Amino acid sequence: MENIIICTWGISPTYRRRVKLNIQKAIDTGYDKIIPYIILTDDPSDFYELQDKTKKIVDIIDIHETRAKYSPWSESVEYISREKDEEKYGKDFVYNRDKLGKRFSYGLHRFYLPRVSELGYNRFVHNDPDHDIRYDKIVSGEITEEYFWNEFNTPINTMKGGELTTYTPEQTWGNVMINISNILRYEMKKRHSEYKYQIQYIFNKFVFTEGPFRYYHLENADDVLKYFLYWDEVAEINLTENGLVDCSKGTSAGMYLDYAMWAVVNDMMKITPMNFGRTCQSLNIFWSDRYFCPSPLSYTFPDGRFLDVLPGKTKEDFLTINKELLDIVDKLGWFHDQWPD
Repeated sequence: MENIIICTWGISPTYRRRVKLNIQKAIDTGYDKIIPYIILTDDPSDFYELQDKTKKIVDIIDIHETRAKYSPWSESVEYISREKDEEKYGKDFVYNRDKLGKRFSYGLHRFYLPRVSELGYNRFVHNDPDHDIRYDKIVSGEITEEYFWNEFNTPINTMKGGELTTYTPEQTWGNVMINISNILRYEMKKRHSEYKYQIQYIFNKFVFTEGPFRYYHLENADDVLKYFLYWDEVAEINLTENGLVDCSKGTSAGMYLDYAMWAVVNDMMKITPMNFGRTCQSLNIFWSDRYFCPSPLSYTFPDGRFLDVLPGKTKEDFLTINKELLDIVDKLGWFHDQWPD
């Protein structure tokens, strides 16, 4: 399939390593038609060797330079640690979150979009480095090439992601997201006369796909830049208004969520969310990646005993204090948490 690009990102030493592992793993499947990559990162030099070796990386984008060009407001709001050492990065992340109230923003990955537009792409995949595109299934014969590529054969102005879900006001999280997105719709309507929705038209549901894998098919490359500019504007509103930003905080993941922001942009540009099944893409989470601020993970025993993931001072400390929980969910097949040699 031509004219698709994989957009991935590595911010921090751990996630830069994850990006490299993920790309190498795709190449190692032996499939010769893997989609090329563009990488958004805080340290481009970390990827030059892989770019030269694999010839699969179209470009490497310095997030600090790009957001300084497009969004000077972002630097003071969407926090990125400058620490290069993994443990120092973790300590700095926790200190800024707990003591200074600064948070990493998941929506920072939008900063690859201007370059995607410049390169002429109108179809692109947002792919987190803990998420696999299953070329291995083509090689093994589990699925055909035709089946695999047909998953990307979508109508113009669609976004296809995993776990398409609709929330309603009766659900607590859904109610929060509906309220935030309606406020953002209202604000964007005031700013953009071309946004044709009536102000009094209030949405009573919230449709979203999970974050790690989203495939966009827009009409043209200019619309990719337009998508970015709308998203960046919505992000500024969302993350600089105290009431809105408080509602956009994730739980133990310690970051700002992007769901309401891109949902509003999808509405503005009339982009329809679709479900992308697990057959051709799947999560491959390393829970210890964020040992200092882990994503939610818990298990309840039949007798009612409850285990909840706890942060660690180091990766080794995290694996030790959460050993019982990690052993259980590993046996259940929930994740893989061993770095390859």
